[in-house]
Amino acid sequence: MPTWLALPEPVHHALLVLAPLLPLLLALLGAHAASARWLVRTAPLATLPAWLLVFAGPAERAWPDLLLGLVLGIDLPRSAWLVLTLLLWTCATWFGVTYMAHDEHRRRYQFFLLGAMSGNIGLILARDPITFFSFFALMSLMSYGLVIHDGRPGSLRAGRVYLGMALLGEMLQFAALGLLFFEPAAAAMSGSGLTIDQLANRDLSASTIGLLLAGFGVKAGLLGLHMWLPMAHPVAPTPASAVLSGSMIKAGLIGWMTFLPLGSAAYPNLGASVAVLGVTGALMAALAGLLQTHPKAVLAYSSVSQMGLMISAVGLGLIDPATGKLTLWIVLLYALHHGIAKCLLFLSVGLRTVRPMRGFETTLFWSGTIFAAIALIGAPFTSGAVAKSHLKYLVKDSVWIGAPTLGLFLTAAAAGTTILMFRYLATLRRLQPDPHHTAPARILLPWLVLLLATLAATPAAAGWWAKRGGLPPAPMLDALTLLLPLLAGAVLYALITRALRLDTRTEPVIPPGDLVAWLHHAWARIQPTRPAAASVAPPAPPSFSAHPALARLARLEGTLSRWATGLAAIALAVLLFAAMAWWTGS
Repeated sequence: MPTWLALPEPVHHALLVLAPLLPLLLALLGAHAASARWLVRTAPLATLPAWLLVFAGPAERAWPDLLLGLVLGIDLPRSAWLVLTLLLWTCATWFGVTYMAHDEHRRRYQFFLLGAMSGNIGLILARDPITFFSFFALMSLMSYGLVIHDGRPGSLRAGRVYLGMALLGEMLQFAALGLLFFEPAAAAMSGSGLTIDQLANRDLSASTIGLLLAGFGVKAGLLGLHMWLPMAHPVAPTPASAVLSGSMIKAGLIGWMTFLPLGSAAYPNLGASVAVLGVTGALMAALAGLLQTHPKAVLAYSSVSQMGLMISAVGLGLIDPATGKLTLWIVLLYALHHGIAKCLLFLSVGLRTVRPMRGFETTLFWSGTIFAAIALIGAPFTSGAVAKSHLKYLVKDSVWIGAPTLGLFLTAAAAGTTILMFRYLATLRRLQPDPHHTAPARILLPWLVLLLATLAATPAAAGWWAKRGGLPPAPMLDALTLLLPLLAGAVLYALITRALRLDTRTEPVIPPGDLVAWLHHAWARIQPTRPAAASVAPPAPPSFSAHPALARLARLEGTLSRWATGLAAIALAVLLFAAMAWWTGS
């Protein structure tokens, strides 16, 4: 891993702690009304310590006596995940400074956004299971506040589904964590605590693998656990949707890359199941996304579809240990390509609603958006072509008997991506700007940064990481192989749109959330009808303010339940935690 910034060791180690801690401290500080204005404007700078950490090179620091052993570190694969994460978070928060300027709840939005950022950065730097799962939980729970931000009934309903699925994932992860401590890898651990390195290259039980697959599969959008994605992304503010789909959804993949024994043991049955679920989810999500009417809902289903392709790669790595290490790098390359392009497409929705564009701006906007869409499809000479070439190499090199069939379905999924991108562009064109919310031209700057990354940095980085990871040269497959899914998808889109008259629909054929919406509808139909209750005013609650002692208790309860008081308690806990870390490390 190259080092471009030489720092003293104490400073280097301090950055390991400051990278995830600074966004959380800024979130707590921003909850105070007096600091809200300057915090909203400087929120993109919260990623600065993590950027310095990337350029400073590898590092690791352990606090063996803190909790069950706290270890933070960064190496080559984690630096790749961190670069992707920081790029998306920096551009999304930068975009949000202008996009959320007229939102009366922007201070609350900033609190949850920075809290989720802290968790996302922290889980990448975590080098022990307890720290990883703690930061993962912080990211998941803070994201709930982004989903329900506007407080509308649809957002609250999506928030309930998201929170329920997130807690389910946390419980499965906690069960897997418990089993990890009883694995042979943990039995021989030293008194300093179990680290992720101790779990590397070890055989894990099928039960532990299954729990890890399901627990992280919630965040990764595994088929059957994906329902929260198309419900949460459309209702969240656009900058939050961009990082939800571009970065935070990848946390499930990072969990699998971190804890699954890819390259050390074979799990043919589990691996085959994961590969089939992945490609099935990719195809079904493409169909569901085609039947949506809002561009953010289409992009949400596109994320489920693209994650399905990466999930299939994980399944192949579980089947054959010989390709396990190769899988790590191929998934990373695909995530890099998908994250940047998808974040740009989400921000394009925000630009369309708040920035009336004319002349050159219009040409630039549609050219950049269309290029990101065709990169996601995998057209020749794009980052998508590099990523999909490696994915097809992995399928071709697999010893699994079902690999040839899987390759055919992956080609069909590529055609499905084409259909989704055509549908996204059609719904984006129909989207009308908000006349009450007009943003200045500076809102284009973070979008332009992502466009430049999609045009140049993504293919270059993909080739560089492929070389560093020991991957074979990614042949830019012949134009016919890459263009066939695009042409087939274009024809299918035209036929299906004409048959179902999608251009004239105002409501989606399949509601976002598919399974959840259908189950809710079925449950409502089987509920017995009850006569309306008579309108009777409830009795007034008794008053306890007559007694002075009870009145003082009521005032004390009101003080403790205030927002600022709760945040002060959290800040105190964070400071005590930092003090313990410093004390035990000294």
